[in-house]
Amino acid sequence: MTKVCLGDSYLTLFPVNVSQLFPERRYIEDHTETNLVDLRRVIYLTIRNALNYEEAVHKLLKVQLLEGEKV
Repeated sequence: MTKVCLGDSYLTLFPVNVSQLFPERRYIEDHTETNLVDLRRVIYLTIRNALNYEEAVHKLLKVQLLEGEKV
């Protein structure tokens, strides 16, 4: 549940499947995998810019992955 501020009041948003609310609309699916490409770029540049393996591991542990995201 998320609350969004609208001026002086708050609107509570519940997790909803948007396609159930608007079944006649078409939605665009992104199949370019740009998030995966960006993640791989971050990993590559982190390893290349590290002075040694300990620094590389330390920096890679700080990289935030989204749930379900893999390399």
